[in-house]
Amino acid sequence: MTFTFYYEDGNDNIFNDNKTKVYDPMEGVLTDVTDSNIVLETITSRYTYLKLKPSDSTNNKKTSVRFVATEPKVQYNNYDDSLREKCIGVMIESGRQKGIAAKVGKELESVLNNGCEKTLTEEHDQHIRKLIDEDPQIFVDNIVHSLTKNFENLMKKIKR
Repeated sequence: MTFTFYYEDGNDNIFNDNKTKVYDPMEGVLTDVTDSNIVLETITSRYTYLKLKPSDSTNNKKTSVRFVATEPKVQYNNYDDSLREKCIGVMIESGRQKGIAAKVGKELESVLNNGCEKTLTEEHDQHIRKLIDEDPQIFVDNIVHSLTKNFENLMKKIKR
């Protein structure tokens, strides 16, 4: 009984003990070209590949798109005189204003969203501005400390 050991060289080539090639994976793959239009070349870099690559000029056909203006299927603004008179009569009789819902909404917004009562008065604002003018990089904690130190009634208002 004999044993034969085979070795692989890392390029998918298999050799026997005598260092002779037993199997070549590229054997029979485009080695014999019968068509004269096919030219095999060795490509060593991406630049060579891009230089030899045929251009895609067949796919560069530009298609032009034209937009056609179509008329609406139903005309909503085609009113006759009798319909206009009827609409104006209803508006005069009912006395409604256009956009009354928006007007009421704005009035309610101004009434309801007044916010909470201000605890800082004009005197407090002037004190804060003075502190910031003296030191533009002052921390908020220092401003709060100065306010509580100079205005004792301020803390009573805040705690309420």
